[in-house]
Amino acid sequence: MATTAEVPVNVSEQAEHRILELGLWPQFEAMVEHTKQATPSLRSISVSLADQAGVASSILILAEIAEFNVSAPGMADESTEWRWDRWAIATFPPDVLRHFCMMAIPAADSTLNGR
Repeated sequence: MATTAEVPVNVSEQAEHRILELGLWPQFEAMVEHTKQATPSLRSISVSLADQAGVASSILILAEIAEFNVSAPGMADESTEWRWDRWAIATFPPDVLRHFCMMAIPAADSTLNGR
């Protein structure tokens, strides 16, 4: 697992604006710090808005990981997400959690040249 100082975090302007608008910056910082500490093989964190028609935008925390759980049935590493969700549910009230979603995805491999 990478140390906290080594993990780059990229927050889009839109996501930053939404987090500040909601007054949830301290909670967001706690989520990012937990993601850094609890996500195996973490390479980076990207934060953006997940826009859905007719629904308030969710703040999407993407944890890009190097070693992916190939036994997971979908694109995401569900075991990492489940552990994060359990922590988040125990830490924050539903009114905070309804604005955030965390997904663990495989990091882009530069050796594959886009394939």
